[in-house]
Amino acid sequence: MHAITAEDIAIQLREKSTEPLRRAYRQETMSLCTLSGKLKLCKQGRRKHQSSEQSEIAKTPRRRLWLAHSDPA
Repeated sequence: MHAITAEDIAIQLREKSTEPLRRAYRQETMSLCTLSGKLKLCKQGRRKHQSSEQSEIAKTPRRRLWLAHSDPA
């Protein structure tokens, strides 16, 4: 619906450009961007959040080089 509405508003904008039509077109475009991100249709939607990447990094075990060559026995 947002895509169709944006196309209709774009046609009206080509005929007569008014501030309310520009505002409506901007709003429909932003709705399309938001939905595409939530549906993971765009590259940005497929990207993991930076906070989740940091939590994954924090969970990985750290190498302790001074213990790497010692015998576990």
